[in-house]
Amino acid sequence: SSGINAEYGEYGVVRFSRGGQINWIGTAGATTCHIVVIHDEDTVALAHIDSPKAVNSTIENMIKGMGDELSFYVVGGFTDEKNTSYPISSSLLQYFCQSKKRLNVELWSTLASNTK
Repeated sequence: SSGINAEYGEYGVVRFSRGGQINWIGTAGATTCHIVVIHDEDTVALAHIDSPKAVNSTIENMIKGMGDELSFYVVGGFTDEKNTSYPISSSLLQYFCQSKKRLNVELWSTLASNTK
């Protein structure tokens, strides 16, 4: 069984042979943090991003060695009184919009869409 667990400010990457699979991914305690999952045909990466300053280097490390077409999911980052999540969401959007890779948004649920 293979999987990834990324805690606050961490990321992990699992590569598997064709036809292989990843059985689980996990993290906990995402409030203003953003959980990012990126995958291609044989690699899955998970990050628990806690700062806009961490976005570029974290995503670059996650996708190193991946193909040119990737799918990604972003959740977390609820809207709080201090507006802590907005700069992280903004940095992620900016990174993904400027990427040279073909990126397929599978899920994006941050800010108002992730706040009661």
